[in-house]
Amino acid sequence: MSLTLKDLIRGVRACKTAAQIRELIATESAKIRTFFRNEDTKYRPRNVIKALYMHMIGFPSSFAQLECLKLIATESFICKKIGYLGLSMLLEEESDILVLATNVMRNDLISGNSLFISLALTALGNLATEDMARDLAPEVEKLIHHKDAFIRKKSILTAGRIIRKVPDTLDRFIGCVRNLLTDKSHAVVLATLSLMKSMIEVDPETIEKFKKFTKGLCKILQTLSETAHSPEYNVAGIVDPYLQISILQLLQIFGKDDKEKTQLMTDILAKIANSVQSSNVGNAVLYETVMTILLIESEKRSQLMAISILSKFLSKNSNNLRYVALNTLSRVVDKVPNAIQRQRKTIVNCLHDSDISIRRRALDLVFSLVNQKNAKTLIKELMNYMLESNQELRNDLTSKICLAIEKLNGDKQWQLETLIEVLEVAGQYVSEEIAAKTINLIIEYSELQSFVVHKFFSLLNVERDRPQKLIQVAVWCIGEFGDLLTEEIEHFEAIPSEQVVDLLEFLLVNTNVEYIKYYLITSLIKLTTRFPDQAPKIQDIFSRYRTNVDIEIQQRSCEFYEFFKYGDFSISVLDKIPPISALLDESNETETDSQTDSQTESQSEVIKEDQKSSKLQQKKLVQEPKKSKKQQQKSKQQNQNQNQKSKNSRKRK
Repeated sequence: MSLTLKDLIRGVRACKTAAQIRELIATESAKIRTFFRNEDTKYRPRNVIKALYMHMIGFPSSFAQLECLKLIATESFICKKIGYLGLSMLLEEESDILVLATNVMRNDLISGNSLFISLALTALGNLATEDMARDLAPEVEKLIHHKDAFIRKKSILTAGRIIRKVPDTLDRFIGCVRNLLTDKSHAVVLATLSLMKSMIEVDPETIEKFKKFTKGLCKILQTLSETAHSPEYNVAGIVDPYLQISILQLLQIFGKDDKEKTQLMTDILAKIANSVQSSNVGNAVLYETVMTILLIESEKRSQLMAISILSKFLSKNSNNLRYVALNTLSRVVDKVPNAIQRQRKTIVNCLHDSDISIRRRALDLVFSLVNQKNAKTLIKELMNYMLESNQELRNDLTSKICLAIEKLNGDKQWQLETLIEVLEVAGQYVSEEIAAKTINLIIEYSELQSFVVHKFFSLLNVERDRPQKLIQVAVWCIGEFGDLLTEEIEHFEAIPSEQVVDLLEFLLVNTNVEYIKYYLITSLIKLTTRFPDQAPKIQDIFSRYRTNVDIEIQQRSCEFYEFFKYGDFSISVLDKIPPISALLDESNETETDSQTDSQTESQSEVIKEDQKSSKLQQKKLVQEPKKSKKQQQKSKQQNQNQNQKSKNSRKRK
């Protein structure tokens, strides 16, 4: 005799290895199959339950599918319950066996037994295929008006499944919505709202048809908010929060881009926002209220109230509330930027949260708040935050700071100072792209090149153990604009050329990073045109590195050493790089000039060809004499003779 379900569970738990479990399940599966082959009706429910348990722990149980169909065809409630449960677990929508269950479900739906109807509706709502939904839609439509509220709720939810599977059946159920919204049962109303969402999902045009229910939904919402206590629907002091949330979600759809419907919602939304108690359930209702206010065409006063509620969420100790608030603010930052700007300090404080997901959300929101007015303040706070941020955020933080600086066309000196600070603070987290953008800005801002090169020189001269990207950009600037170091500017003294070359030589000797050595060698050859008096010293440096182990350094040193043989260091190869904007302007001018030249040339050629052709035609007309009558007769005779000859030749053939 096979084991009971309890004995099977005990046996599985008693097994110490996976092999023992597989052996036990294989033995019991063989016994169950034997019972199924012998058509044992007495132990069929128990064996199906054991097969479902095997399915739950990961073993194949497809052999019990047909037995589930046999169970739902019986008249026993327990057998039907086990059979429908087995169908829901063992079968999928694509299974062909479901076709056999359609007729049994129809019989249960029209049986009049509430228990059988409930089981059939549950299975249909979970497993209905397109064919089953189309065949059983009339029976479900009739059950929507059933006297039992429980059956009405089940049938409405099943109707949502049918509409999603067969959109053509939408017109069959849309007429029932009005009466269902006035049902006394909250469960029926909640199911009706779910049905409306399914209809809107299938056919968005139904939104206009449902907007006429906005006033009625607001009344239901008002009734729920004014009810002090309802034992049947009370959850943590809130009357039916599920129904309230579902209504608010529909109002978000109805009030979007519709000021008339928004006016109907304003009062009740403000009342809920001010009266809901602060608890987990209350916060859920409050959150949906805030989302409704922000998504519909509400007034600025209401929007400010919604943003203040979200700021209160940020000050709570709950990580869930803070994350939800930051996520919501990020969604509506483009719609109400000024209101969110007022909560800037609270948002910035979230950067120091212990939860990394909250820090990421806060970081995204802070960067979306950066504008021309608050850029210096916010980026300064972000730079301070970078010093204490972990490695996971520093890379993203660096790229976003540089992106924000690039977008803002304000104080140029501040932009360059901030980028230099990023290079100094971020260190290895600065990408090659950021270094290249910094160099491009330095080239563009020619009036600040002297300040920048003095700044970089002072950074390298005071402390030479700097981040690699900072050394890379600084060395490039010194090589390109090194002649500006000999000039005295505000806050910086003039620097002798010998000191500049000594600094680069020191870095070349002491750095272990190969690509920085490449930059240093290139900068030294450029300094030969900036500091001609230092040319012999630079030549000596190149002569020492012509036998370097690194092939790239050796090749560069040998090639640059050959420059000294020509004696003229003012060659164009070592000139300063002009701004990219100037190069683009020159290229555009040359393109326009070439286009105009080509157009004029083509036009002149066309005119010349026309003139030549007209002259030739005139010459022909002048030179060609008119044929006399005799000449015309001769030509006719010649043509006739030729035709006669051709006819004779054909006859011969």
